[in-house]
Amino acid sequence: MENTQIRSSIEKRAYYIWEGEGRPPGRALDHWIRAETELAVGAKPRPKQRASGEAAGEPPAARSAETGSGRKPRAPRKPAPSPS
Repeated sequence: MENTQIRSSIEKRAYYIWEGEGRPPGRALDHWIRAETELAVGAKPRPKQRASGEAAGEPPAARSAETGSGRKPRAPRKPAPSPS
């Protein structure tokens, strides 16, 4: 591969890593190095675990099976006023 093709491949992979992690600011170098490593060893990209324990890029259907609907639970309703 030529240097421009290698660089382009790394840029694309780093972008997808950044997207998969929710576009965090200040992580460009981390994403670049991870992309270089993945492409150099021919490793299959692994989904990064988020703080909530779910994998980045995991389809919503997989998440919803674990958590119910895949959405935050609603806050409890206020009790109805008692009739006077």
